[in-house]
Amino acid sequence: MEISALLKGCLVHVLALGFELDHPALRLYNHGDAVVGEPLRAASVVAAIHEAGGLAVLAHPARYRLGHDMLIAEAARLGFDGGEAWYDYDMQTTWAPSPLICESIDRQLENLGLLRTCGTDSHGIDLSGR
Repeated sequence: MEISALLKGCLVHVLALGFELDHPALRLYNHGDAVVGEPLRAASVVAAIHEAGGLAVLAHPARYRLGHDMLIAEAARLGFDGGEAWYDYDMQTTWAPSPLICESIDRQLENLGLLRTCGTDSHGIDLSGR
């Protein structure tokens, strides 16, 4: 599940992975409506994901208005489990990671002891592109 959240005042996407389906803690985020107030804060989103037995991962950290280094540091402070290190920031027709950005994110996540994931952001069946 991908949940929007405020992290350092920046709207980001948080991936909920491996959570218990239909867990009440995530019900609020699974209605298709945008949440507001405290439930929109990244700390609340992470707490809900953890309560449901899942992992909280910062999606595509270099796609936001704040720098990935700042966002990842704050995510680590708030108890995120990982970040999406490998991603196609160049939005190519056929998915391929963007080496310089991805390597930097990968190093930072590793140094913080966080999990590193890979994502296509395809939101569909065809994983070879968008």
